[in-house]
Amino acid sequence: MTAHLTEEKYLLPLIGATFIIPLIASLTSRLAENSRSIASTVKQVIPPIQSPVEFEKLFLEILDTKKSDSKLIIALDNLDRCEGNLVIEMISMVKSFMANENVAFIVPCDHDAIVTHLKNIRKFELEDARDFLRKFFQTSVEIPPFLKGDIIDYTDRLVKDFDIPANEGVKYVLE
Repeated sequence: MTAHLTEEKYLLPLIGATFIIPLIASLTSRLAENSRSIASTVKQVIPPIQSPVEFEKLFLEILDTKKSDSKLIIALDNLDRCEGNLVIEMISMVKSFMANENVAFIVPCDHDAIVTHLKNIRKFELEDARDFLRKFFQTSVEIPPFLKGDIIDYTDRLVKDFDIPANEGVKYVLE
């Protein structure tokens, strides 16, 4: 039991590295292409906005407070998990602010879920919904599902490169 616990302490970093490192590398590359520099990161919780006019006012105030040589990056997460009407409303709102060159939006989402919302709410045909999203998202990064063999090979390489003591028990957990 003790030997097995020793191997388990390496498991979480291996699994995390397997998924996170390629994702971070891809996103970092894309952000570097679209942004000169990110001088600072600010996370601010804003109370609910009651109207588009209030949102626009607050948005412009935020833009006025940032450094002139920096880009405001807004992450809109879990959009695909919202109700259809809200998804459509959010897409419309974001689209109206996308023209501002000092702002970049990152929208991690399930593309197929957004397509389904467009089909159900806007009554788009499948290809029309896909075309709408292609025009909406300027850059897309699709993350394919991880293949079991790829994860095992990557883990083997990490174990070898970092001289981590591991045996078949670690592979078994990944399988």
